[in-house]
Amino acid sequence: MQKMKQSISAFLLALLLTACGSTPTEKKVTAENASISGNSKNYIKVVDGNYNFTNDGNDAFITVQFELKQKPESEICRSKYPESIKLNPIGENGTIFDTGSYGFTLSRSEMGKLKDLINTGAVNEKVRVSFKWDYFGVSDEKGKPIFEKSTTFEIIDNTFDVCSNLSDKKVHWEDRDVEIKKTNGNVSSKSTESKKSNSDNKEWDKALDSYENYIDKYAKLLKKVKNGDASAMTEYPAMMEKATDFSKKLENAGNDLSTKQMTRFMELQTKFSEAIQNLN
Repeated sequence: MQKMKQSISAFLLALLLTACGSTPTEKKVTAENASISGNSKNYIKVVDGNYNFTNDGNDAFITVQFELKQKPESEICRSKYPESIKLNPIGENGTIFDTGSYGFTLSRSEMGKLKDLINTGAVNEKVRVSFKWDYFGVSDEKGKPIFEKSTTFEIIDNTFDVCSNLSDKKVHWEDRDVEIKKTNGNVSSKSTESKKSNSDNKEWDKALDSYENYIDKYAKLLKKVKNGDASAMTEYPAMMEKATDFSKKLENAGNDLSTKQMTRFMELQTKFSEAIQNLN
């Protein structure tokens, strides 16, 4: 453990002494018949025009305007977890830039705007949504080319689906620990265990929220390291120790986590690992 800590300190020190090339803060691109993959392509399109990639050194953004071109016959739902509607920057000759596992994605609230547009909007109605790339600041080797060479973008929808297609697949996570017994036509359930499970699941949801908030702060600390801010050296050990505590707590939860929560935990682990790997 001591050897690992020494290696981490040496690695961080090397980063502090490394000067990073500056990345432009804005890049104008043009969308013309922008590609949309997934179920959304049947109902919405990107409004043709000029758009701007921007960044504040920590995160990067682009606001895109969508137009409803056709109403769905059935209501559209957000069907998958983790939810993902991603924007891929594209350069000349159709080159797609690598943005890692996350890149420019929609928050739940921004995703909700698209869902409302499809389900309740009128044909030709428009809405603007903002895509955000968290931890852009620790991904210079991936982010810088976008702000130098991108010319347009594409949209990848891995979330929306027709609600009726999901009715037979939907899992009620809060009921997963309820034991149903049928005896002579009577149905009984272990309601006490169910309530306890619901309560525990809510606590784990809070723990996962805290873990994600921690990862956000940790990524900003790594940005400080990469920018040569010496104060990061004093903050790093405590942050690393807290991350270990979070991981142990969630890993030890084992079967106490629902499938949905475990999926989210694994995604957060990937998110945390990627934030570290992006320093290389």
